[in-house]
Amino acid sequence: QAQDKTNNQIEMPAIFSNNMVLQQKTMAPVWGKAAPALKVNVTATWGETADAVVDNEGKWITKIKTPASGGPYELKIKIGDSTIVYKNVLIGEVWICSGQSNMEMPLGGWPPRDTIWGGTNAIKTANFPNVRLFTVTRAYSTEPQFNCVGTWSECSPQAAGQFSATAFFFGRKLSKELNIPIGLIS
Repeated sequence: QAQDKTNNQIEMPAIFSNNMVLQQKTMAPVWGKAAPALKVNVTATWGETADAVVDNEGKWITKIKTPASGGPYELKIKIGDSTIVYKNVLIGEVWICSGQSNMEMPLGGWPPRDTIWGGTNAIKTANFPNVRLFTVTRAYSTEPQFNCVGTWSECSPQAAGQFSATAFFFGRKLSKELNIPIGLIS
């Protein structure tokens, strides 16, 4: 969750939180909601800033330039008298892991019958602080949604067991081969 929130003027989607990963070498979108006509300033400790103005519907979006992989950084969003500071932000490769139903099976499996070969050992050794995990809670809607339920977490034995097994093994391999932060959204 966000830290240093000074009041309730800012509404941010859950995909923005401490421990998040932003895509490297791009113009990363940042968006939220606030009172109309307020000025928005996004400042990153990697040296970039971006501005926006909240529209008449209370929405805003801007894009901030991201460097090559690295971190941890902080990302500060200031709107009016409100400030949110996201901490422990990494820059790297972000992957959306979705599609077939086999992506849902967690690394811990569905015991007692459905387990992942090597899953128990993979969970015990899942100490990869540069791999970050975000699971979107299943929800249905026929309309686009502003927000979802989920939180970024560092890959640890506690977090990995309930995360997608396929995504975990993919992210672990990428992290070892590329040696950069990896963000996995399941």
